[in-house]
Amino acid sequence: MENVRFSYPSKPEVEVLKGVSFSVDVGENKRVIALCGASGCGKTSIISMLERFYDPNQGSVKFNGVDVRELDPRWYHNQIAIVQQEPVLFSGSIRENIIYGMENKKSMTKQQLNDAIDQATHMSNAYNFIHDKQMFPKGYDTTVGERGIKLSGG
Repeated sequence: MENVRFSYPSKPEVEVLKGVSFSVDVGENKRVIALCGASGCGKTSIISMLERFYDPNQGSVKFNGVDVRELDPRWYHNQIAIVQQEPVLFSGSIRENIIYGMENKKSMTKQQLNDAIDQATHMSNAYNFIHDKQMFPKGYDTTVGERGIKLSGG
């Protein structure tokens, strides 16, 4: 982010980001970045801009040195992952929640889909606890309940 100034369209007179700048160096080889701060400091606004739900009024949000407004949105969204503080889950199974956003799932064989699910759970460090039979006797087929009510918030 470079000198980002931003106001929500519904309240253009209230500037919520006032010249925010920060960068994450590629050379640092970081895999996880945490955005922390006091309530109302702009964390949600920054995330909304990284996700391209909004664009800055002034300044720029860049990915690998390129303004995100110039990037193909589908490609860009495949390069980033954001884990919200309150995850959104549907009332189906763990499997259904994982494959919900997968592209090409209808053209995959059952084995390919299972491999993709395994890969996703390994990458998110969820594979081991999902396969813990004491916690989730049905593994991927465990029903999470409405908004994940049957799962721990931790």
